[in-house]
Amino acid sequence: MGLFTFIVVVSAISTVGSVANNYIKHRQKLAEMKFKSLDATDAKTAVTLKRLEEQIADLRDTTTKYDVSFDSALQRMESRLNHVEQRMSTSQQVTVGERTSGVGS
Repeated sequence: MGLFTFIVVVSAISTVGSVANNYIKHRQKLAEMKFKSLDATDAKTAVTLKRLEEQIADLRDTTTKYDVSFDSALQRMESRLNHVEQRMSTSQQVTVGERTSGVGS
């Protein structure tokens, strides 16, 4: 092997090594950018998920309040209806009693 061949082989190995090194650095930078992008996406997703959880909790609280309010209103209406029915029943008994006592006189 001559000196010229030796210089060509060494130069070729050096060039291939340099190209491979640049390629590996480039791939590493791409992987880092992809990882940062995924990390940013995960952070956005986590924030969005947290907001949704808060909104669901607020919605549960609101529906519970309305449910309790609706139940309370139903109970008041039922109580009023029972009171009116009781007054009507008492009023009818008095009316029937007056008619009965008036017929015998």
